[in-house]
Amino acid sequence: VSSVHVRLAQIADLDPIMLVESAAFGSVGEGAAASRGIMRARLLRCTQEYPGWFWVAESNGEVCGYVILQPTRLLPEVCTSWEHATDNGTLEGTYDETGETLFGVSIATGAGAPLGTGSHLLLRMVELWIEAGKKRFMFCSRLPGLRYAIETEGVHPETYWQLVDEDGVPIDWLLREFFLMFGVRPRKFLPNGFVPDVESAGHGALIVVEDP
Repeated sequence: VSSVHVRLAQIADLDPIMLVESAAFGSVGEGAAASRGIMRARLLRCTQEYPGWFWVAESNGEVCGYVILQPTRLLPEVCTSWEHATDNGTLEGTYDETGETLFGVSIATGAGAPLGTGSHLLLRMVELWIEAGKKRFMFCSRLPGLRYAIETEGVHPETYWQLVDEDGVPIDWLLREFFLMFGVRPRKFLPNGFVPDVESAGHGALIVVEDP
């Protein structure tokens, strides 16, 4: 049985991180995966201050996943897209150690990652959130069932993100996962919230969690 170890990322991890990135986002849409230059800049920016905001998961000595966070001054009411929240993925104008929000930039697992790798990364994220004492955690979610719903049922995007089943659980499979994980439904719709994402028709939803 493979064990998973989570540790702070290093610049030497860049090559395997890019393999994870490609496996996770290469098929999402053109431009969805970060370039090597942007990922390197994130590594340098997010590992300078204690406790660090870029962590990798290792199994058998190989990087099999990562999570990238950023402290930011961005508030939920003014967040309009993933691009806006991350300065187009660079974090240059959005990263701020004094900000009261912890923003989830990206989380990914590689093709051969052991079962539970994502859970290990999410646990570390929550530990960092508590340790840093940030007021909230938020991230821009994909809506991977949206394009299919539009094409087969004619559902309007601004309606889709709010659709729930008889138990009040979101019908979108990814929003459902986040609901089961964090106990919250999306805060608001993000039109053109992540343009490269084909399955989400380029849209997204903002999820805000107030209590770690």
